[in-house]
Amino acid sequence: MPLQLGRYSVHIRCDDKELEMFDVKLENEKTISCWIPSEEGKAFSVHWKDESSAAIMMVWCYMDGRKVAAGAHKTTRTGKCSGVYKTAEQIAPFVFAPLVLTDDEAFANNNIISAELGTIRVEMIRVQNFTSTQTPFYTRDVHEIGPIHERNKKAGVHTVALGPPKKAVVSYGHVPVGADDEPFAIFKFCYRPLALLQANGIAPPSAPPAKNKKRAADVNADPDANGVGPSDPKRPRTDTDTNTSAHVKPEPDDDDEDDGVDDMQFLEEQLAMMQRRVEQARAERQAKKNIKREVSPIHVPLASSQEVIDLT
Repeated sequence: MPLQLGRYSVHIRCDDKELEMFDVKLENEKTISCWIPSEEGKAFSVHWKDESSAAIMMVWCYMDGRKVAAGAHKTTRTGKCSGVYKTAEQIAPFVFAPLVLTDDEAFANNNIISAELGTIRVEMIRVQNFTSTQTPFYTRDVHEIGPIHERNKKAGVHTVALGPPKKAVVSYGHVPVGADDEPFAIFKFCYRPLALLQANGIAPPSAPPAKNKKRAADVNADPDANGVGPSDPKRPRTDTDTNTSAHVKPEPDDDDEDDGVDDMQFLEEQLAMMQRRVEQARAERQAKKNIKREVSPIHVPLASSQEVIDLT
């Protein structure tokens, strides 16, 4: 099921399937959030729906705090965004990629890192209408999230990158007329590897593998024709067996060292996620104590010259 706010909904698709959502939360009357699993190297797309097919709106897509797409949605039921137009006829797909860490002190004071690293955010903004520019649309360059210092890691081990451009249908730019100042609906998808979501209790554990039903007699059966097998109590113990186990030393493996680094990063991120959940719970408890009824502001539509693309 997609994230739903009234008659509007959004979901993420990967490998032609809707990604499962966990820990869905209604943050306020116009913001809803959840967790989704990310898999390195997988392309994905953002899909939205208006059950009434009557809305005229802009749909903005943010990846890790970067505004990567703005789509024009005009009185239709569904729309989607699968990447960034690098040229009028080529689109670079969204891809889950590894977050590159470094211990280089030159990156220690990098202030470009967004607090939304590890988050896909979709905003819907009402407009009165659109005018077409009759000009093929393509997006300005979207900066890649490069190496960040280990001490600055704020979110998971993945980020959103752009894959190799693919041929796409030419789309034309649209300029919104009478756009609201603020979005009326916000959908947030926090993404992490499934194993990390499971380790933090956000996603249920995977089903255990089927048990081996072989009888013990089969496992301990003598493999040798003379009846002397590994479980035979009469098997003679040789000095070769003793010396081999006592003196053979395994060679160090570089892969083992890399696995140790990956495990450390996994544990550090697991601890960070637990700390963020504690902080969020504290903030929610404090907010409940301080809730006051406020008058909703009236937003007067303003003209905008921002060009968007028709993604419906």
